[in-house]
Amino acid sequence: VLDSSETMAGKLNKTANTLSELGSAAEDFAKPLAKGLNNSKNAAINFESGMAEVRKTTGLSTAQTAALGDEIKKLSRTIPLTTQQLTEIGVAAGQSGVAMSEIPQYIKDISKASVALAVDTDEAGLAFGRLTNIYGMSNAEIPKLAAAINVLGDTSVASEKEILNVIMRTAALSKQANITAKDSAALGAS
Repeated sequence: VLDSSETMAGKLNKTANTLSELGSAAEDFAKPLAKGLNNSKNAAINFESGMAEVRKTTGLSTAQTAALGDEIKKLSRTIPLTTQQLTEIGVAAGQSGVAMSEIPQYIKDISKASVALAVDTDEAGLAFGRLTNIYGMSNAEIPKLAAAINVLGDTSVASEKEILNVIMRTAALSKQANITAKDSAALGAS
């Protein structure tokens, strides 16, 4: 009887060890899965909060906001920015008075400028929004100005961010002196 109890105890210990290993493996599998699901949930919450801000600053209708949200999601697959960063540009568009019909293109242009100039999205959105207002530029001129800043940043000692900063600080005075934004960029690079 003693031998059979020792055998039974050994089998029970082996089974307990196996179950413990399975539990540990399941836990190792479940932790990253739960973290991934939590990150996805947080990204969705941040996106919805960002779109609510966009709606608040732009005056877009619910349907327009939903359509813009779809456009932002598509854009996030082709430009190396998150949906949260793209919604920041949308908020800046609203704060800068960009026409509702031009907001999707504005987001595309500013997102590309932000990446090319190595400037934060919210900073780029507000800067270019202010520049279009001060200089009376159309939104179609934003990519041209961003390209000029990029070239100057690549060929001078000033960084793109520094050049954009100079343009922003001197914009009102430059406009009064009939100095264009591109000319201000050239001055900022020197």
